[in-house]
Amino acid sequence: MTVGIGDLTVGYFWRVHGFVVRVDLGVLRVINDTTFKKMTLKEGLLQLGARIESQKEGLKPDEAQTKLWFINPWIELLGYKISEMSDVVPEYHASFSGTTNHRVDYMIQKDGSEIFIIECKKFNEKVAKHGYQLSNYFNHLHKIKLGILTNGIIYYFYSDIENNNVMDSEPFFEFNITDFNDEQAEILEMFSKSKFDEKAILEKARKLTYIKDIKKVLYTELTSPSKDFIKYVAEKAYLEKRRGSITEKVRVMFAELVNISLPVVINQLISNRIIKVGAVAEAEETESEGNIVTTQEEIDAYLIIKAIIRKNIAADRILYKDHQNYFSVRIDGRSHNTICRLYLNSKRKQIRIYDSSRAEQIYEIVNIDQIYDHSEKLLTASLTYTLGKL
Repeated sequence: MTVGIGDLTVGYFWRVHGFVVRVDLGVLRVINDTTFKKMTLKEGLLQLGARIESQKEGLKPDEAQTKLWFINPWIELLGYKISEMSDVVPEYHASFSGTTNHRVDYMIQKDGSEIFIIECKKFNEKVAKHGYQLSNYFNHLHKIKLGILTNGIIYYFYSDIENNNVMDSEPFFEFNITDFNDEQAEILEMFSKSKFDEKAILEKARKLTYIKDIKKVLYTELTSPSKDFIKYVAEKAYLEKRRGSITEKVRVMFAELVNISLPVVINQLISNRIIKVGAVAEAEETESEGNIVTTQEEIDAYLIIKAIIRKNIAADRILYKDHQNYFSVRIDGRSHNTICRLYLNSKRKQIRIYDSSRAEQIYEIVNIDQIYDHSEKLLTASLTYTLGKL
């Protein structure tokens, strides 16, 4: 039997873990078909994500439709069968007072044990604002350590890392079905039926939570250093070299110097990373150099830029490199020291200048004379290299 994507009035077909799955009137039916090869979880997620992107605009934005077309297939991809009560219990009773009848959308089970809950919202909802609702269910179900809140596109994963049986206020992991990387797919796979291990997941959750907190601390300290951080740096840089005690005057001086030094250190770390990436890029460039023709316009543009930035950089350090699709001006001939890129061989001419954070700023130009209009930006871009060769 050959099965493809069917008419929605009959049923919708796709492959899940080596089977063809059909959604028909809200029920997923598995159809054996040896013509379909076994899919990996990542392949299934990519396929589902692509389908969601293509169909969400024409879908009625309600919770039932979101479950049917977005969330149910996602649950099936993880290996839990929607049609099997031993795997998935819909509308699971999760009341948190004797007078209410609240139910969580799905209770997921494995080997007779309840392992995590899923609360669903319609796909166009900002799902994070509904965390309180999942929290109420989570806190009532004391055996449950994992909860998921989703709109079928973004999935927020919660646990009780901070206080036992009290759901954390922030998720330890977020997954976007339309935009994910290999590492995120691997974390998600830990929730699959074949690999589910609550202890391993909770350990991963703790690490992800701590990493998130560490990043927040580092970002705060790097952008607005605290007194404690400045004191620590002063003690390491001043006291350890026996330069005397740290007076108020020294503390004020170090507060200023730390704020000056941090951006330099960050830029150097970025630069070192770019060196590694640039080495690969340069190796690839050499393979296609035989097809490159440098035009007189590109040479003239280079001379204009050289004339502008030689106020900051010695002329013999300002070099160029022609590429298949663009022309770059570099310091010391290194790709990670690129000042700007020029796109002159098309109807829409551009100059792309790297700012202090190494982000490309794009400017349209009619002719190369308009490069002079961007002199200040080029001079600013060249300031990084005024202290000598990197």
